[in-house]
Amino acid sequence: MNFFLNQGIGHGNSGVEHAQFYRAACFDRLAQPYRLVYSELLPALQDHLQEWGQDSRTAINLYDYLLAPNPRAYLLNDDRSYQPYQYRQVVDFQDTVREVIESANGGYQIHRVKEKYFDQAQGIYIVADAAVSLANEQTQLSWTYQDQGGARLAQDFWLEGFQGRDYYFASFEQLVAFFLDQLAQAFGPARYFVDRGNFYDEALVQAKRQGRPLQLIEVVHADHLVADTEPNRPVWNNFYQYAFDHLADYDAIVLPTDRQAKRLVENLRHLDQPVAAKELKKIQALAVGGVTDWGRPKKSVHDPIRLVSASRLHSEKNVDQLIALLARLHQAGLAAELTIYGLGEQEQALKEQAAALGLANQVHFAGLSQQLTKDLAKADIFLSASYSEGFGLTYLEALSQGLPVVSYANEYGAKALLTEGINAALVPLDKERQSQVPALAAAVQRVLAHYQTLSAGAIASVRQYDLAKLAQRWQAFGEELNGSASVTVAD
Repeated sequence: MNFFLNQGIGHGNSGVEHAQFYRAACFDRLAQPYRLVYSELLPALQDHLQEWGQDSRTAINLYDYLLAPNPRAYLLNDDRSYQPYQYRQVVDFQDTVREVIESANGGYQIHRVKEKYFDQAQGIYIVADAAVSLANEQTQLSWTYQDQGGARLAQDFWLEGFQGRDYYFASFEQLVAFFLDQLAQAFGPARYFVDRGNFYDEALVQAKRQGRPLQLIEVVHADHLVADTEPNRPVWNNFYQYAFDHLADYDAIVLPTDRQAKRLVENLRHLDQPVAAKELKKIQALAVGGVTDWGRPKKSVHDPIRLVSASRLHSEKNVDQLIALLARLHQAGLAAELTIYGLGEQEQALKEQAAALGLANQVHFAGLSQQLTKDLAKADIFLSASYSEGFGLTYLEALSQGLPVVSYANEYGAKALLTEGINAALVPLDKERQSQVPALAAAVQRVLAHYQTLSAGAIASVRQYDLAKLAQRWQAFGEELNGSASVTVAD
């Protein structure tokens, strides 16, 4: 069995979830079994899986498993009954939420007791979970929260009536270790892809050292460095530091681009205590996305020009620069409109920015798209103002539909997928990563001057990412693992 380990999935997802969906599509082609494993409490998991076109039988959730009427039958897909998600809350005289009661898709009840406290650092009152309990007819799981170093950590997990026994776990990490042990008992030797969740790493490394038959793969989805540093003293991204510090316990480290894989090898080779050559061989590049729906080269742009972007509406994506870019194009006499796909905390601020610039009718907030490739095909040029992309799935999806891309020359996505004058117009990143809206506007003009050539080049440049070819690469990867590891995982 192949397990893709993540924390959660929802109405809006990041590139990590979409990378998992692409990998799942490859494994479906190869008829290799897999499960999407989630560790967050996801009351509406079934609804979200359906929303994203994923088969619920390929998903395993920590809490759905523990609260299933027959946990083993749940794992083996012999019993997957689902209930409609329901939500109600209780508020006090100040209209503050004090209790939340939910009916989960998994058929159990969730009771959250809330507390209101003043956060000194932020200077605001916060309402958060104080205690949570889950229950069905025979099983109950409950825990509380404690403040530690400014973070609220779940603690004291009491699991009662689980397959006729009671359990206590002091921490969430202990609960996860128990869960992973249950998976091992049900499925036997398995391959674990850690996509997100540091707690998985430590539990699996300890299990492997204790002799459990498994293969462990760390999948890097973002920049592995916090910042450019001295060659022999890299500051690792916290998501990946444990894996890099325990490389001997891993069977592979997978990165989305050759460029990043080579960079990581160099980082590890120049440490004060260099990593052994045999361990460096574990570092491999494997694209996280593929193309199934190919567009056709475009001969000309629409009038007005249809610009498009797709990302989470968060500060690190710099969507505000794209709205400022549209304003600058209008000032230059260029008729254009911008459609933005995605959701996030900045949505209202971005709408206000568009209105303030007189662009309320030219900036369209289209929300989430469950058919992004088809939606992108309606546009002319794809825009991105992100300073960092591990791969850039939206670049790939736009290019496959014949859309030239205007972007900063970020590491590692843009430099892997985009080439000036071939399929894109790139703007060098300022050392301080400052906004360069005039340069972005000039890049749009370069695309328009060579539009037909760039559109044809866009499609041609990503032919290597056809999903069938990517599936073959995943198959070869699995064969390489079985050839080099002491544990073989049956596909």
